[in-house]
Amino acid sequence: MSAWSSSLGLAILGVLGCREHGPEPARTATSASVLPDIPGFAAKSEESGPTYSRRAYTRGSESTTVTLARFPLSEAQYEEWLRMSRADFPQAVLDLSPADGNGFYQCATDDASRCNLLVQLRCGLHLEIRGAGVARRADADAILAGLALPRLAGSCGSGGGP
Repeated sequence: MSAWSSSLGLAILGVLGCREHGPEPARTATSASVLPDIPGFAAKSEESGPTYSRRAYTRGSESTTVTLARFPLSEAQYEEWLRMSRADFPQAVLDLSPADGNGFYQCATDDASRCNLLVQLRCGLHLEIRGAGVARRADADAILAGLALPRLAGSCGSGGGP
């Protein structure tokens, strides 16, 4: 992993840890949460702050935490995200145009079926799907499918999402 990708990871953690600044996450009239229930998973209550929403999902003995946060990047920063993502990590298949977002897996060195999934949308939303240590890749993919990423991406410009 390059020094830049390590720095990006620390920056993302810093942003996700900052819960005191920014606009309150938008909620719809029909839903109290940004992160939906997902078939096949039991979901805990959603935790939210000014710049993020977080919810834990379980299936069997596996627990996976999903964090959706505002993480706007300049065009140059987004291009660097793409470069680092494509050079260093297995790519996720997103239900989006490649121009709208990019995702990659951070997999365990000894088990490629254990991966966290990170997604950055060009519109400034960042999604992390992480297990305790490393999530099962199949769970991360199922959760990603249940999150309706195109809907989240479509809400970016309208102030929706965190």
